[in-house]
Order: sequence, then structure tokens, then C-alpha cells
Amino acid sequence: MHDARAGARRGSKESGPAGAALRQQPAPMMYKIPEVMVMLRMSRHAIYDQIHRGRLRIVKQGRATFVTTAAVRAYVELLEREAEVSAR
Repeated sequence: MHDARAGARRGSKESGPAGAALRQQPAPMMYKIPEVMVMLRMSRHAIYDQIHRGRLRIVKQGRATFVTTAAVRAYVELLEREAEVSAR
């Protein structure tokens, strides 16, 4: 009986290379504010402050607010440039 279950698992959609492809999720292109808070290790207030100052770009879909992957990268690059300037 154990062999039959093992065979069923092997033949399932989630085994082998095809199963690995099903388990892999594409990298998100947009993040909700709580996800950005975790990524940047910043508070909600700090994130919205940066948005209102125009330093962190957002996109809206209906009432939902998202930050794109490109916007997160651009914000981090801005911080890096500012750190270089202040170090001089």
C-alpha cells in the first residue's frame, strides 16, 4: 500500500520538473505598502512620508496603492546617492 501512494505522488502534478515549475512563483512586480515596510524596514508613517515627498513612487489600481519593483530600486539608489554625497 505504501508503494501505491508513493507512485501516486510521483505521478501527481507537483512532482518532477513540471511540479517544480508549478511551485515556483514569479517575482512580484508590485508590492502593497505593508510588504514595502518589511522590505525597506521602515514604518508605515515613514513610507507614506517618502511617498508624499515624491521620493518613493506609487501606482494606484482602484483604491489599492502599490509600489513597483522599479520604484523600490530607484528609492534605494536615491538613498545610496545621498549617502555618498554626505560622506564627502
